[in-house]
Amino acid sequence: GVMVRLNTFMLKRSLNTGRTIRIPSVINSQMEILGDRASEEYIKGVTRDIMNLAMNYSPATARTQFDELLVMYAPEAYPEASRLFYDLADSIETAKISNVFYIQKITLDDNNTRIDVTGRKRQFMQDVKVEDATETFSIYYKIESGKFKIVKISEKESEER
Repeated sequence: GVMVRLNTFMLKRSLNTGRTIRIPSVINSQMEILGDRASEEYIKGVTRDIMNLAMNYSPATARTQFDELLVMYAPEAYPEASRLFYDLADSIETAKISNVFYIQKITLDDNNTRIDVTGRKRQFMQDVKVEDATETFSIYYKIESGKFKIVKISEKESEER
């Protein structure tokens, strides 16, 4: 019984102190994850990847990018997110909409559960600009077993209404 308890304690300790190495698209500094926490550099790198997949698309790339993004969702958030992104992909393909988003600012909250991303959004419909505005999106997330998981992505204005 003592050995089982000791083994359980050591296993739990190793899970919380173990490091997961993830190589994002651009590495400019040291990034690390310890248990359910991650360095600010890591979170900002993942945020850039998320926003590129979610906000920079064309009719030809939207569905593939959304498939890649959905892999990052937490299991409990996946059904709603997949419905939302596949409906959006259908709309994008039908209306021939392209979108670009230039990140201007990434802000982490103190509780490490939300990231606010402000940037310039430009949307085109068949090569005609239909929108050009500054918008803020919130990414709610959690880190489980050294893995970054998206809980929800929402537009900041719609959140406050």
